[in-house]
Amino acid sequence: MSTSTGGRPGRRANRQVESRSGGRVDGRVERGNQTRRLVLDRTMDIASMEGLEGLSLGRIATDLKLSKSGVFALFGSKEELQLATIRAAVEVFGERVVQPTRALPPGAARVWALWRKSAQSVLHGDDVAYERAGRGILSRLRAEATDPGALPDFAGLSRTGPGPVPLSERG
Repeated sequence: MSTSTGGRPGRRANRQVESRSGGRVDGRVERGNQTRRLVLDRTMDIASMEGLEGLSLGRIATDLKLSKSGVFALFGSKEELQLATIRAAVEVFGERVVQPTRALPPGAARVWALWRKSAQSVLHGDDVAYERAGRGILSRLRAEATDPGALPDFAGLSRTGPGPVPLSERG
C-alpha cells in the first residue's frame, strides 16, 4: 500500500519530479506521459502487424494490464488512439530510418539504406517479404536509373551489410 506525502493510504504522492526536458513537472503528469508512451509503443506494434483496425481501447487495456477507462482518459476515443499511433509511428520512422541516412550522399546507396532500414523496421524479420520487396524496389530503380548497370544485384545485398555493391564492381 502506498502513501502520499500527506499520509493518505492508497494514493500516490503528488510531488514535483524532474521531466526529460529538465523542468519541474507534477508527478501525475509525468506518470501519465509514461503511460501514454507505453500505450503508443504497444499500439505501434499491433498496428504494424494487424493495421489500425486491430486497435481497441479494451485490447490495449488488457494487454498492458491497465483499466479501459484509464486508456480512454489518455486518448478520448478509438479514433484519437489511432491518430496518436500514426503520429508516433511517423516520429519513430523519422528517427530510426530517415535521420540516419541523411549523412549518405544522394544516389543508390542512400535509397538502399532507406529501404534496408525501413524493411528492418516494418517487415519484422520476414525474409520472404524482405526479398520480394527488395526485388521490387530494385526493379523500379532500374526502370528510372540513367545507368541501370550501376545498381546492385539483389543476390549481392544483405539485410545488415554496408550497402549495395554495383554489378560492375563485383568479382
